[in-house]
Amino acid sequence: MKVIIVFAVFCSVACLADALQCWTCENARSNDECKRIGKVKQCRPNQLACQTHVRTDPQGMRITKECKQARACGNNYIQNPRAAWYPSQCNINVQGSVCRCCCDFDDCNFETLTCPQGNECPVIDLKNGSMSCTDGNRDGSTCTFECDSGDGFEVYPNTTTASTCNGTTWMKPPPCCNRPCPPFALVDAVVVLDSSSSIGGTNWRTLVNFVTGIIAGVDVGPKSARIGVFRYNADVDTTTQILLSDYPNDRAGLLRAIRRIPYNGNGTHTGQALSHVNDVMLAPGNGNRPGVPDVVFVITDGRSQDGVLEPANQIRATGAQTFVVGIQPGIQRLRIQMDHLIEMAGSRDNVFELDSFDGLTSDFASILSQRLCPPGPCQN
Repeated sequence: MKVIIVFAVFCSVACLADALQCWTCENARSNDECKRIGKVKQCRPNQLACQTHVRTDPQGMRITKECKQARACGNNYIQNPRAAWYPSQCNINVQGSVCRCCCDFDDCNFETLTCPQGNECPVIDLKNGSMSCTDGNRDGSTCTFECDSGDGFEVYPNTTTASTCNGTTWMKPPPCCNRPCPPFALVDAVVVLDSSSSIGGTNWRTLVNFVTGIIAGVDVGPKSARIGVFRYNADVDTTTQILLSDYPNDRAGLLRAIRRIPYNGNGTHTGQALSHVNDVMLAPGNGNRPGVPDVVFVITDGRSQDGVLEPANQIRATGAQTFVVGIQPGIQRLRIQMDHLIEMAGSRDNVFELDSFDGLTSDFASILSQRLCPPGPCQN
């Protein structure tokens, strides 16, 4: 028993002799005060980093220096550039700022509030996910990545679940968090339905079923789609319109409301309907979210009796995309001219021309739902 005790004492002394030494202080108001009131501390064997923690409050800075496990310190350090207090979490001149940095040799945190830096890779900001790094973004650190699977996010590409910093370059390009689209699309979409007399009751039911078929395959929620719908003829029907803010988290309620939209009316004032999109449907006060892409679908079977180019251009000037489904009537003289459809859509690529309402199929609904998706991965 005596031998064991002597050995344990000898080992603890030897281990401490090789341990990292850090300057320590707590809640100092300046680095000079930290030097004055602080002291050198021998860190525990598993504490391989010296951390400097600077927080800004109404009275100024509060500085704490301490021993820290390298992985924990590295994970704290990579939070510095992330958005929290404008323009980042670490911004000494802004109240509420929190800056943390690390170094790994004796007394390395004594002289300054910033840490001596070796080779580093670019800081990774994994939106809609989290990561854990062995030593922050410094040379030799390995980071593993996870995405918020509960919200439908997956690591993209799925072969990059970890990467190691080699000098100043990540050995594998850092991944992003992606969701399949559809059903997931971060978008504010407005559907504009022509309910003029040429449509007829039977075709109106086909049209409504087609629109509900598109929406049934799209996730509706705070990180997904918001959808507004209204009908028009000579006038816009504001009594049954569905604003983006009406069903932001309730797809079932949205579908019920669409099925309740009635059919009646004469005239085709598509220009007026497009102005309503710009003035009402896409207004921030009616649920249009800042920074979220806007998409507008117009489904019509006739020429507009008012001008469409100016209001369509006003919509696109906001950054919204416009798509037009033109359903051609059987009578040749009533057919919609392609240039008229292009004025509404902005380009030929955004025009879908059908010969009849029979073209409103589930396959075509899938094609339109794809137009809600961003052009590349990890943008939804």
